[in-house]
Amino acid sequence: MRKHIPSILMLCVSALLTGCGSADKPALLEPPFGAVDGQAVRATELWPTLAQAGRVVVTDEGKALDVQDVTAEIGPGVWRMTVGNFWVVDVVRGQDGSVSALKEVEAAEERRVEYDPPLPLLPAELRAGEPIEFTSAVKLYNHANGALEATGECTATYKLLGTKSLGGGGLLLSDSRHELAYVVEVRRHYKLPLVGVEMHILSAYVPGEGPIAGRTVRVVKLLGLLPVVHEQSVERPR
Repeated sequence: MRKHIPSILMLCVSALLTGCGSADKPALLEPPFGAVDGQAVRATELWPTLAQAGRVVVTDEGKALDVQDVTAEIGPGVWRMTVGNFWVVDVVRGQDGSVSALKEVEAAEERRVEYDPPLPLLPAELRAGEPIEFTSAVKLYNHANGALEATGECTATYKLLGTKSLGGGGLLLSDSRHELAYVVEVRRHYKLPLVGVEMHILSAYVPGEGPIAGRTVRVVKLLGLLPVVHEQSVERPR
């Protein structure tokens, strides 16, 4: 059960954490991972188009729900990703092909996080064994009334973990890239007043199709108290 606590610190938490629980783990995101050759894996290949509409299964607080997932253009070069009643994320594609978040909304908590510069969801390119780091300033707003509630910083690290077969979780034996999902790990660290938030995000992308599975684990540490953990997963039927 969620409670509204009108404290700046707890508003920071509720914007990035929406309860406790664990999610089922999509098999595509579990090791072992197949090796990736020395070539760079590009966002334009892994996430070729932002426009999409379909059904996904979101597991939150132990409950699996079949919801609508829609990404549609809302302005010149700006796309809105809406996943059921869970998340709304406005994204842009950079000239280098990267896909980045302008702002993220946790619908249940009516809190909005805005990034300046936009925070990559998927960098322009990744190579195995070569992590990339990116830092953005963040502002936390009450999404209902637009009031600014906190400012801080988010540092994200991106790593290409490897590949998984789409045929049941085993390692790929074929040379066809389109039988692979590429698994990318993102670790975000948010610095907000008196609160720290760590996010561990795993995403699986199929070349030519886009993201097909993801898992997010949030760990919130407030004033030296025991950390609070929340886990969600999402899978797109193929």
